[in-house]
Amino acid sequence: MTAHARWLFAAACAVIGSSASAAGWATVIKGWEFNVPGDTESWSAAKDLTGLAVSNAVSGTESVLTSADITGGDSQIRYNSTASPGLWIFPGAEGWGAIELRIRLLDKNPGEPGVAPKAWSSGGTLALFNGSLNTGGINAANGWIITPQSDQWIFATYDISSLGTNAIKNLRIDPVGQDTLANFELDHVRLFAAGSDLSIVETAVVGQALKLVVSTAKPLNELMVIERGNLVSGSWKPVTFSTNGVDGFLHTDLSQAVAENGNRALYLPIVSTSDFYAIEHAPVSNWFRVVETSDATVTTHDMVSGDFVVGISDIGGGYINRLVLPGLGDVMGPQADRYGRGGQSSIRGSMHGGTYNPTQAGFSDVAGTVCRICTAQDGSALVVAPRPCCLYRGDGGFDFTEWENLANDFYVESGGSNDWDTINESALAGKQETEVTSEFDYTCTYENWLGTAHANFGGTNAITIPAVRHYYEYRYVREPGHCILQHNRGPNYDPVEGEITDVSVLNPAGVHAATSNELGVITWSMSIRIDRPIWTATYLGTVNGSSIGNLAMAARSGITLRQFHKNTVLAARAPAYTLPNQAAVAVPLFILADSADIDQGGALGLYYPDSVINEKCVFGVDRISGAVLYEEDRRLHTELRDQPERTTTMSWNGFRGNILGVLSPLQLPPTQYEAFRGEFFLLYGSPRQIFENAQRIQPF
Repeated sequence: MTAHARWLFAAACAVIGSSASAAGWATVIKGWEFNVPGDTESWSAAKDLTGLAVSNAVSGTESVLTSADITGGDSQIRYNSTASPGLWIFPGAEGWGAIELRIRLLDKNPGEPGVAPKAWSSGGTLALFNGSLNTGGINAANGWIITPQSDQWIFATYDISSLGTNAIKNLRIDPVGQDTLANFELDHVRLFAAGSDLSIVETAVVGQALKLVVSTAKPLNELMVIERGNLVSGSWKPVTFSTNGVDGFLHTDLSQAVAENGNRALYLPIVSTSDFYAIEHAPVSNWFRVVETSDATVTTHDMVSGDFVVGISDIGGGYINRLVLPGLGDVMGPQADRYGRGGQSSIRGSMHGGTYNPTQAGFSDVAGTVCRICTAQDGSALVVAPRPCCLYRGDGGFDFTEWENLANDFYVESGGSNDWDTINESALAGKQETEVTSEFDYTCTYENWLGTAHANFGGTNAITIPAVRHYYEYRYVREPGHCILQHNRGPNYDPVEGEITDVSVLNPAGVHAATSNELGVITWSMSIRIDRPIWTATYLGTVNGSSIGNLAMAARSGITLRQFHKNTVLAARAPAYTLPNQAAVAVPLFILADSADIDQGGALGLYYPDSVINEKCVFGVDRISGAVLYEEDRRLHTELRDQPERTTTMSWNGFRGNILGVLSPLQLPPTQYEAFRGEFFLLYGSPRQIFENAQRIQPF
């Protein structure tokens, strides 16, 4: 727990504590909710507007404070315009903390035909307390925290602690600015006590879930749910939640919670009658470190599926460093347990020599990324919370780090750093952190699918053997900065190698040629490494059809490379790119086994299904709502790879491929970003069982 946390203590079915002091809740000193038509709650029109009233919003069913007409360029509304002492507001000994508004603009007056919400413009808007504290325009530049919502609503909060413990005698808001053709809708105004980060406005049991409705003056992406079994022993742990009580409980921060009457609603599964939950203020800066030298063999969380275990590490970006097969134990030993190995995904930009390489686990074999892992309360999932993604060290081929204040880059140097990016970084702000923090964010999940059915994947029957799903995303969320700039210069930069004449297929519409800021021709991989001294499977199973007779078991030798997807139409957009000419295999599934007998247990299956997620591997996202705006198949080709002797002591098993790329934020509207995603399954059983259950996950 941090000193900034504000708590809601709740049992699975009831709230404990009936007052702010009893439960430690944040305190709303005064709130105007504007929920009663005709009741303006002591607010009045002060200047340049008429017909102030509480009425239905022009879109939606909520009640709002609005005006009939804006009549001049200095429109004002006021609470307690006569400064009547009977309406003064006192904060008590805590003093004042913040004001929160939920407000939006209209493009004309509410009663006019075709009226609609419009984007927020802060010119001329402000809040003024007692005629003295002037917040300035309602925008981030003046210290407001602005959280956009759907339908052009914004949450706006501002620190008013400078008012101390003085009474607020009157409050003025200029809601529109100087646009006389516009109007406004104000959903609520709330005044918080000092230190008030959030308030819980509703709790309810909905089906098998506990619903919480949260009002907050903190940025939503800085708030997480934590849980503990009792208040006497044990500790708090971050947990996941749902947006509607039924979708998988896989969300981590409250930016994913659904807007409800100006607040945010989230759902927690009822798995016990004695669990306690809290909302923690947990900004990324509190728990994330992009590089930290640490012990790569440490497993911090286990995902258990039957008698099969996948272990991951929160000091290694959530990478897999433990794979327990019954009878063999952990087959990922000292050769695999390194942040540059293990089980993980990564992406590389071809135009940047493959050295711009955002990787899940960290910077090098010994320097990992510290992340936060949230646990589903029933133990069915582990979720790595979204956080910036570190670049790998360049595989010995490109020294881009002049600074080594966080971790050794293991390049041979003389006379200090001799990085190769041709940029003078002797006075670089942020030093190595700036050099290795990519423009991408990363998040992923590990889920136990044993005993579950997933109709959305086409499956109709429950999975009968241990199965762990691993889903991951690489989000290009930050505008190109110093990190990618290092790879736009120097000996490895080759714009022809990654040249793309048009990155997008259908969306976004138009031609989007790759620039130096795009990752044109991305090479991606998802693999696991296994220590050969612990386990070296002697047979490999591949699949070329939908019947069990299409499962072929063969002695495992050398390198097997099978291509199961190739898009020659898209490849033509990459003039310098040549598709490899490998033998084709129909199904993206292979099986490692100790016997050619398909009914002998102890085999490990790796499956990269032809699902919607893997097919439409690039998608566009609305930054405000989190909604997926479009999905695209940008695959050039995908490979199944089994390398039994990646080194003399380690195998490499997994999938690799190429896609056209993802667009940088500079080629998209400011409210959007693009991301690359994938999903991968580990299954344990006999080859026949693996074959049958892979079909239950995604029929082939």
